Amino acid sequence: MKHLILATALALMAGAEIDVAPGTSSAIFEHLEGTWEGEGELMGRPASFAMKWERELGGRFMGLSYEIRGETQMEARAHYRVAEQDTVHGVWVDSRGEILELRATVSDSALTTIWQSPTERGRTIYRQTGVASVEVQDFFYTGTDWQLFGAATYARK
Repeated sequence: MKHLILATALALMAGAEIDVAPGTSSAIFEHLEGTWEGEGELMGRPASFAMKWERELGGRFMGLSYEIRGETQMEARAHYRVAEQDTVHGVWVDSRGEILELRATVSDSALTTIWQSPTERGRTIYRQTGVASVEVQDFFYTGTDWQLFGAATYARK
């Protein structure tokens, strides 16, 4: 499975202009690296979440393992690659069977990702709120505006 994810990520990103040297990252990826547990809401209902961020493939990618726990359950894997000017490209695959293309921007304290497939489009914002905390908000695009469908506060484990 991991090989399929990486092959898909490489295929989707083949058009990206510039690689970043191993070990290069933005401050937000440095902050995100590690294991996190979150509590919040998903589609108006309480939910628990887990995410783990780690450097992969010689530091060229940041990998994300993500899980929703509770009434709604889902697992996902994502791979992000930083390009020039803090632009990020990547791919997300999940237990729903979806493969989403990722385009993101980074700052010292936030990662804002636009994700899409032929059938859906959304936005996820990962925002550093403290030394060991992150807030995550998930939106879907209705065709005219962004609707919040998930929000959680995570603590580093």
